[in-house]
Amino acid sequence: MVNIHRALCEMAGVDPGLLEPKDITARATAGDALGMRAVDVFCSVFGAIAGDLGADPGVWDGVFLTGGLVPKMLDSLQHSGFRQRFEFKGRFSPTMSKVPSLAVMHPRCGLLGAAAYAVDLLRREGP
Repeated sequence: MVNIHRALCEMAGVDPGLLEPKDITARATAGDALGMRAVDVFCSVFGAIAGDLGADPGVWDGVFLTGGLVPKMLDSLQHSGFRQRFEFKGRFSPTMSKVPSLAVMHPRCGLLGAAAYAVDLLRREGP
């Protein structure tokens, strides 16, 4: 996000100073044009990458978006080019339009998944 914002600022001839991602999203929320554009570009690139991963035939049941960023940027993801770029895969676009992209809101879903896997492994293999 910071690199995208910095590049947009350079193109506009503006010095953004030292910023963190939260500063850019705060600026976007406040209506700053460069902040809003940086968030939109970020969401669009995220959508393109998620769509690339979802284009694998084994993944057509859905792509789960996880991590701390997703809950914080859910509104931006929903109102950006995320889904358009997710689906825009040439001849696969009609298929990709049917692949859901789901936001996981639990803050520790990776740890829960690892714990469930460990419990399952212990049950199968025994102590």
